[in-house]
Amino acid sequence: MKDSIEEIVVKSGDKEIKINDVSALKIGSFTMTPEMIEELKIVSQYKYSCDINNMMDHLILNSFENDDDAKDTLNKIRAMFCIRDFLRYIEKGNAA
Repeated sequence: MKDSIEEIVVKSGDKEIKINDVSALKIGSFTMTPEMIEELKIVSQYKYSCDINNMMDHLILNSFENDDDAKDTLNKIRAMFCIRDFLRYIEKGNAA
């Protein structure tokens, strides 16, 4: 497990600040550790089952008349699942 976050980029308007080898990222009262970042990367690559993903894709794609709308909906659903799993990881860490 990494002991630092490789790079953080903060953007505000046209300005951008890059910070390397960060030990923790604090946003308000929320602190993100390198371990949490690694877990997020793992969660975003994790698939519960290719069969379930294919079935979900097939159902959503066939329920729309416009393929672009269907693909946009699929991307939103996938993002929602990644965020949900990441928040569960944070909650699990707070309970420990």
